[in-house]
Amino acid sequence: MDAGQGYATVNVKRATRQAAALTLAGCLMNLVVIFASPRKSADFTIIIAGLVMSALALWLPWHRWHPLTPALLVVPHLAIQSYGTYHGIASAGGGYYVVIMAWLGMNFPVKLVYIASPLVVASYGISLALINEPVAGLWKALTTAVIAIFVGVALAKNVSRELIARQQIAAAERWRAALAATLAHDLRSPLSIIQLSVETVKAETDLPPDLDDLLGRTLRQVGRISRLVAGLMDMARIDAQGELRLDLATVPLAEAATEAAAFVGTPVTVQVAPGLTVLADVDRLQQILVNLIANAVRHGRPPIVVHAYEIEEGVRIEVRDHGKGVPSDRRTRLFQRFQSDDGVAESVGLGLWIVDQLARAHGGQAHFRPADPGTVMGVTLPSARGSIADDLAAR
Repeated sequence: MDAGQGYATVNVKRATRQAAALTLAGCLMNLVVIFASPRKSADFTIIIAGLVMSALALWLPWHRWHPLTPALLVVPHLAIQSYGTYHGIASAGGGYYVVIMAWLGMNFPVKLVYIASPLVVASYGISLALINEPVAGLWKALTTAVIAIFVGVALAKNVSRELIARQQIAAAERWRAALAATLAHDLRSPLSIIQLSVETVKAETDLPPDLDDLLGRTLRQVGRISRLVAGLMDMARIDAQGELRLDLATVPLAEAATEAAAFVGTPVTVQVAPGLTVLADVDRLQQILVNLIANAVRHGRPPIVVHAYEIEEGVRIEVRDHGKGVPSDRRTRLFQRFQSDDGVAESVGLGLWIVDQLARAHGGQAHFRPADPGTVMGVTLPSARGSIADDLAAR
């Protein structure tokens, strides 16, 4: 990795602010030392130098220069600390050198830590040699430098590994998003033609039973791929827009749930009060309900029950099945993308993730809880009345 890569956008600003804060903290501690000892009360040179350095760290146009330029601040840091050590003013002693190297390691490549290492030894060693025995001073300086260098190198390597990992994740995410969007776009039209053709042939009344069964299985697989394409398109849309555009309206929940249940085509019991309403995008609400009901049908057992009730945060919508439930090792990953049950061929692993994203877009959230027997999946959405609904409507 190039020495300058990865430090141009974030670390320059962070490094200079940290340098200024570090110097100001040193000034405050040195003030305490000065006022605590009358012998040093007249020497404010180190305080003035620290304040000047803090001002330079904050106000110089570092962003216009090479991203590694703020590392030069380590030189005046060491000079000020050496002066304070020699005059007996520096409050932190060797510990301050460790902090300086930690700052360097947190913000810059490891090679700069190695380059600064002789400066640490010289800064601390010379000042100690002038006020103590030269051998003892040099030994103490070397000991402190080893600790400081170890801390700086360890931090620099950790930061470098984290930066590389973030870059790899970002690159993989961009590739995945592009692939998903391309697949969804390119598969949509061919799938529609295939589905229409198969349905046309299957509509014939004199088909042999084997052919009719084959066409039925083909339609089911086309339907599965169509759901995957729809999920990929929703995923790409969510990733691209960050926040979905919603056409909010007051929606009667009982009617929406009944319509979603009819769309799934499986017997579903809807237990929703007729007057209960939510503030939602009609199409997105249908998508939430259909995905929740389809998930219950696919992974659970009848009876499937849709229940909704008001809570303080809004309206809670729940879909319960009476199946075997969700294994404990999968519960924390339920609302992540591509988390499907390997035992269910029709599952593509995007339905619950889309439910969660759509709920968040409405200002709510998805949730899960085990039942006895079965599973309860649901969302919390804003009621058609209340402050949350007013805020959403004002967007």
